[in-house]
Amino acid sequence: MRTLLHVLLVAAALAILAYPTAVLLDKVYGQDVVLVSLNDAETQETNRQLFELTVDPGSLKPAELRAQVVAIYGVDPKPGETERVLVFDDARVIRPAELPDLALMQSGADANGDYPYQAQSARYLAGSVTLGGFVAAIVLLLVRARVMRHGAPAAA
Repeated sequence: MRTLLHVLLVAAALAILAYPTAVLLDKVYGQDVVLVSLNDAETQETNRQLFELTVDPGSLKPAELRAQVVAIYGVDPKPGETERVLVFDDARVIRPAELPDLALMQSGADANGDYPYQAQSARYLAGSVTLGGFVAAIVLLLVRARVMRHGAPAAA
């Protein structure tokens, strides 16, 4: 009976804490970044020199400047869009000197095989854990009520 009660408490705790944990992770570690397929260092340096020679940042609209700066570092598969990702290691975020307010991150796996973890995925997972925890808690409450009403089954 005690084991059943402990499982019930764990399931309820998971159901109650999953979503607030996902929101807290987003608040603490969430950053809006542009996910790019990064160019190699040599190509980035060539693009930077070309940018400095040919582009007057003051004459461009903010969206055009952003696109030009992103093009220095790589290819943006979704031009103009940012993704909210959980960044546990700030070294993975690139802050271009040409536009310091912009945050870039490697799309797909980086050199260590790590993928960016989207905050939206954390909230989705938390919703699933919450639903599963509540279902488990309800089932265990029903089992506990039945055991309390009829007594524990006799061992064979």
